Amino acid sequence: MRSNVSEKTLVDCMDRRSILYLAVGASVLTGCEEQDVKNEGEIRSDTMKRSPNGFTTRPSPVDIESNYPELAPLRRTAVRLHPRKKSDLPVDSSKIGGVFFANDPAEWPFCRTHKTHHIGILQLTKYDVPELGFPDGCDIFQLTFCPFDHDDVYCPDVSGRWLSLSDDHIQQSSNPSFEEPEYKYIPNECAIHPERVEDYPQMDELPEDLQARIGADRSLVGPVEEWLERPDDEWAPETAYSYFLSAADGTKVGGNVNWIQVPQSSRCPKCSGWTEDLLTIASWEWDGGTFHRWKPIEDCPQGVAVSSDGADDHGMMFGDAGAIYVGVCRKCEGFPIARTFQCS
Repeated sequence: MRSNVSEKTLVDCMDRRSILYLAVGASVLTGCEEQDVKNEGEIRSDTMKRSPNGFTTRPSPVDIESNYPELAPLRRTAVRLHPRKKSDLPVDSSKIGGVFFANDPAEWPFCRTHKTHHIGILQLTKYDVPELGFPDGCDIFQLTFCPFDHDDVYCPDVSGRWLSLSDDHIQQSSNPSFEEPEYKYIPNECAIHPERVEDYPQMDELPEDLQARIGADRSLVGPVEEWLERPDDEWAPETAYSYFLSAADGTKVGGNVNWIQVPQSSRCPKCSGWTEDLLTIASWEWDGGTFHRWKPIEDCPQGVAVSSDGADDHGMMFGDAGAIYVGVCRKCEGFPIARTFQCS
């Protein structure tokens, strides 16, 4: 079923995280007309450098560093993980959900508050995502969480483990049985497809003078409108920057954080010092405002309507289309992690 509500109407009355919620219910993202599908097909031409791992982010419509050279030192490499459903993946592979590597099942994380074992959420190997920054002697990282809300931030409490694949291992189910788990905290098993992209800080993390200059720069709007082939006099430079030119959307390692609200750091559970940004687990890989840039071109082939397929393959939902932001402390032994949570 295709929504008959125009994208512009939705943008006028809903925040960007709410747009896709309505669209997913209709099984099709709103506002993707035939011309947009054609444009996506054109981008898949021989001139487009394709990601070797199967999913390619559409290039930026603006060379933002040419406009603002001071953004160059703020550029970061984000590894978009592009989770897609796939069953029976190897126990020692990079993935979301499924059966995880475990060299000592007795040490599998346990929540004392809810008296239950954690669920395996994300497993990454040094081979697939070296950008994670592994401790010496470790080559696999696991993110697990308790499948129930914790009162401090009303989202699952997380645990991180850095292990060695050379150790003898016993397969550990990452999805133990629960009588009443919280809604959508049990992940579908997904393969990941790492893709490196460059991104920039969100507006709130830029110096105030740079925020003001970007917010008044109408030259950013023209290329975006031409890129979308959907001119809209109400496009604001700040919106163009936030949706298409700044932090990469979705589940990713590194990069600049795509905060849903204001920037918010976490503290190390051991030393109480500030952590550094490690990764993001997002409810959606893109939404109704950002999909023009962040939906992979392979998911929108020529002649096929832009559906919501791929936006939420892992099946988890954190609050109202929220995200869990994981930080790491590399000063403390074992590289402990902490998390913050935001939603619309």
